[in-house]
Amino acid sequence: MPGSGLNESNIAEMAKATGAGEFHLTAARLDESDMIFRRKDIPMGGMAGIPEFSRKVADPGKIINIINILKMI
Repeated sequence: MPGSGLNESNIAEMAKATGAGEFHLTAARLDESDMIFRRKDIPMGGMAGIPEFSRKVADPGKIINIINILKMI
């Protein structure tokens, strides 16, 4: 199953190149976390630079766009 880095800009090319009918993709967006308590001076997991107050979620709009792109092939 083709995957890794697939999105609206490259899914058609991958579908044509592989002939695959199924794909693995994230189609994610970053949403602000609902977390109320935020202690900004102590990084989560002990590593600075990792976004702590946002989370990746599946974006239905991106998924619909990708499905529509694939239907046109």
